[in-house]
Amino acid sequence: MTNIDPKDARQGREGRPVLYVLIAALALAVIAFIGMGFFGASQPDENIGGIAPSGVESGAAPSETPAPAGSVVAPADEPAAPAN
Repeated sequence: MTNIDPKDARQGREGRPVLYVLIAALALAVIAFIGMGFFGASQPDENIGGIAPSGVESGAAPSETPAPAGSVVAPADEPAAPAN
């Protein structure tokens, strides 16, 4: 069996062209990721499908701020009791 010099057995040229291709691919991936972020931020935050988010009963709108700990929150279809 003959011995092959490792430098002659390489599949491609060594040097900077491979590095340039890898850097260009990484730059394009970053640009695509930033573009998807801007596209996602521009979409409305509406419940188009009609499915209630987790933790919220259907038909009740989620409150803007959470209720303080220990407080009782009345359901949306019943009026709140007056505070004493």
